[in-house]
Amino acid sequence: GLAGCCAAIEAASCGASVILLEKAAKLGGNSAKATSGINGWGTRPQGNKDIVDGPKFFERDTHLSGLGGTTEVGLVQMLSVKSGEAIGWLMKNFDLPLTIVSQLGGHSRPRTHRAPDQKDGTPVPIGYTIMKHLTDHIESKLKGRVTIMTKTVVASLMHETHESADGTSRT
Repeated sequence: GLAGCCAAIEAASCGASVILLEKAAKLGGNSAKATSGINGWGTRPQGNKDIVDGPKFFERDTHLSGLGGTTEVGLVQMLSVKSGEAIGWLMKNFDLPLTIVSQLGGHSRPRTHRAPDQKDGTPVPIGYTIMKHLTDHIESKLKGRVTIMTKTVVASLMHETHESADGTSRT
């Protein structure tokens, strides 16, 4: 999904060789099925519309939406702090027009970003669109650095430590 593709892109841009595993026949996961948009605060589109938002609102809304389940404070804070930066990264690096900002259920502020409708008024399937842009980028610009393996199930992870001649070890 979105998180795996973003991690693969960033790792490859730092020089890593990446194997991207996907259990389905193509990349996308649940991210490709998302239709409402992507949430974040402190973005340029919010600023252009004078929308007042911030971490305390985002975090409160996220905790309230998790009532009856589990929300980990540190993870919610990380999501909040990085949300606007993540939307900016997607817009800048993949030419995604996440310029429409709406207030959807569970949110106290307009912070759900999506693309403008098509010329005929048809909504853009935003999850699919984001994943298509990321997949195209990986397949064209990161060929040889990112290997995509679809229809792959991970049963376990192996961890090996190798000791060098000088006594240091690496994983």
